[in-house]
Amino acid sequence: SWVGSHSALLLASGEVLAFGRGDEGQLGDGQRSSSKAPVRLALPEGAKAKAVACGRDFTVVLLEDARVFCTGSDQYGQLGGGRHALCSAAPVEAISLRGEAISSVACGDLHAAAVSADGRIFTWGYGRAGQLGLGNTVDVAVPKEVQDLRGVASVACGRNHTVAVTRGGEALAWGRGRDG
Repeated sequence: SWVGSHSALLLASGEVLAFGRGDEGQLGDGQRSSSKAPVRLALPEGAKAKAVACGRDFTVVLLEDARVFCTGSDQYGQLGGGRHALCSAAPVEAISLRGEAISSVACGDLHAAAVSADGRIFTWGYGRAGQLGLGNTVDVAVPKEVQDLRGVASVACGRNHTVAVTRGGEALAWGRGRDG
């Protein structure tokens, strides 16, 4: 039986292969089933991936053209498309990021983050521990910009927290901090 994990691989060709638990559609192959062998994540025709990140039961893919697609569970809005269903086995575009020149993505347990080329950060999904950095503790079903935070070089997400590193080398963290 599957315990709750999946993985995704970015190939040099720009294709994404995923394997492991897939009951929420997180493998992105149009099925809601697990696979011990890699399956091809369905990208839009002619699209090539630049980066991929995995959350607990969802996957985020950044395309070379800076569009962001997500697949899997959407229980807390982690697909970034406005929460139209509880899950999607086919990638859904995070439309609100279109035109934002996204350069990197990261996933926590049930939330995601994206950094734009001009150093802005966007977050979405489960926010009940404040890990979205939006000044509240609510879930967000479409990516929202973290206000008053500029010059971000990179972002990483943990289970219930987010850390951004600025171009000046400063690390900023938010979310659940009870474990230090």
